[in-house]
Amino acid sequence: MHGDRRSAILTNTPNQTIFTSLYILEVQNSPSHVEIFSTMDAALRWVGLSSVDNIKIEAVINEMKTKADVG
Repeated sequence: MHGDRRSAILTNTPNQTIFTSLYILEVQNSPSHVEIFSTMDAALRWVGLSSVDNIKIEAVINEMKTKADVG
């Protein structure tokens, strides 16, 4: 896969932001561009999606959380 790849990481706490910043330092020479966000809308804009996609994405995330709690 060639070209720009953008990854958005959502954080909720300062600790998550710190660890994500360390991760970004590790991957800074990769073909991916990683940014930290605190809101879903900002993250979606970064990766080139609209806020309309937000509902679908949040549904998938919530399903993953539910499965993680059960498993």
